[in-house]
Amino acid sequence: MTRIETKERLMTKIINARSELASREGGPISQRHQRERTSPADHYYISKNAKASYNLTEWLSDLEDDRAVVVRIYLISLLLLLR
Repeated sequence: MTRIETKERLMTKIINARSELASREGGPISQRHQRERTSPADHYYISKNAKASYNLTEWLSDLEDDRAVVVRIYLISLLLLLR
């Protein structure tokens, strides 16, 4: 059996299982899992002013006593040195 045949067989099994599940639960799968759309602004901070910028170096220096930042910077520098 070739790779393509194996993938096609697997996809057929998945499609059949999904349609069987949908028929047991009454309705198409896409209707069961629909979620209400929300704005990205609800989940992420998006600046109202595109020209607003933050000095990352200043922000990191303000957090230099924060252990999480210290460890993260160490790990990032270690990762860059290993490349």
